[in-house]
Amino acid sequence: MLNLMQVDLASEEEVTFAFDKIAQMPSIETVYLADSFGSMAPQRVAELITRLKKTTSANIGFHAHNNMGLALVNSMTALQAGANWIDTTFSGMGRGAGNAATEELSELIKQPDAETPAVDALLKRHMGVLKKTYNWGGGVLYRRAGKKKIHPTYVQFLIDADLSVDKVYSLLEKIPAASRSTFNNTLIKALINEY
Repeated sequence: MLNLMQVDLASEEEVTFAFDKIAQMPSIETVYLADSFGSMAPQRVAELITRLKKTTSANIGFHAHNNMGLALVNSMTALQAGANWIDTTFSGMGRGAGNAATEELSELIKQPDAETPAVDALLKRHMGVLKKTYNWGGGVLYRRAGKKKIHPTYVQFLIDADLSVDKVYSLLEKIPAASRSTFNNTLIKALINEY
């Protein structure tokens, strides 16, 4: 299995290089594309999955984050483009803005008359409490980070620092482009101290 993370940051040359290497790996069983920053547009998802399908006979998976509110749309787009593995979690549970929600995707792909009472009971009984406890889910700060392709841990760190939304926006803008894709604890602390 091969997982291509932060694929939205890859240049055309990097994508071509990676896909050419994948084409030379006949023993690979599954290739995953991860929208690590929740920043991919559906058109980009479709393009990459379609290209990957032409490159390999391996299973193709897609892992969406919901920073820009596109995890469900991008998951459906990946399926329609030929992906056969899609990561989802109940209530979109996941770090930061979370992932595509299992119950939402299943509503779109299941038989119209299929019911899921066990899933509904699980969601009602457990997921609300977990979401409140662990505080995942999108919002303006994750959307901003997704748009700027900033690692979600920066947002989590700034939220935990109990700063105003305006301050967080300002600090996100101050993260140098070269430092956005990987969380740097020293950098963010220095930026907070300068603020």
